[in-house]
Amino acid sequence: MPEPQNQSDAPPTLPSSAESAREERVSSLVGDRFCTDCGYNLMGQPVLREPHYNMLIVRCPECGTIAAPQEYPLAGRWTNRFVSAGAVLLLLFSVAFFGATNLLMLGPPAGFASGATWRMNNQYMYTAMPGQPATALNELGWSQVEWPILLWLWIPFTLSFLLGVTWRVLLSHWPAKRLLNFILIEALVLFGWIGVTWTASFREYQSTSYNEDWVFFGIPIWLGAVAICWLLLSIGLRFGKPVARGILCALLAPRLRGPFQFLWEKEGIGN
Repeated sequence: MPEPQNQSDAPPTLPSSAESAREERVSSLVGDRFCTDCGYNLMGQPVLREPHYNMLIVRCPECGTIAAPQEYPLAGRWTNRFVSAGAVLLLLFSVAFFGATNLLMLGPPAGFASGATWRMNNQYMYTAMPGQPATALNELGWSQVEWPILLWLWIPFTLSFLLGVTWRVLLSHWPAKRLLNFILIEALVLFGWIGVTWTASFREYQSTSYNEDWVFFGIPIWLGAVAICWLLLSIGLRFGKPVARGILCALLAPRLRGPFQFLWEKEGIGN
């Protein structure tokens, strides 16, 4: 086999440990860049100039995979269109999720309050004598209310806290002041809807005994339950990121947490 005529014709060789030791640190990687092998976020890792080819590299500290520090290719026209369509879908999803959040915080408490009102009214109608006023609350009093049915309110209470955690993850880029605006908007929607319902029911409360009991018994319970739901939603927003981080640490290995790195890096009310 003929000998190579010059050094440039010789096949490349892998760098030795001595050459690796001479790698020169040039700077640090700025911005999010995930390892193509394990998904680890390489932000902050040193940018090295390896001695063999004199190229800039970034080495993943988790798996050792070498990545080039240059930017990824720019997105094409169709890619930008797909990104715009995805942004529109994300906006529609956020609006729908906002509506679902309010529905889940209003509906179940209203159902349990209505059930307690109906049970109390039904109990009175079986025991009332002819000619007595058809109002269960005035005759039976609060002591005769079947309170165990309201113990099921733990379901919307827990759901409200989880909704707050979910919103905190979705709004990780929001500062604390904008999250406060979100909480105030939620309060306006929730309590505004209850106010409209109470006003409409109060105008007709004398038509049936159930309406009267609903106005003076059911709606106050509904209002209190929704207030607790709103408070738990606010707590979920306040501590959502630490809760999400704890869940991820319990379920995912460190090398799989790269896509969720924003939960550790973004500043906000949940940190």
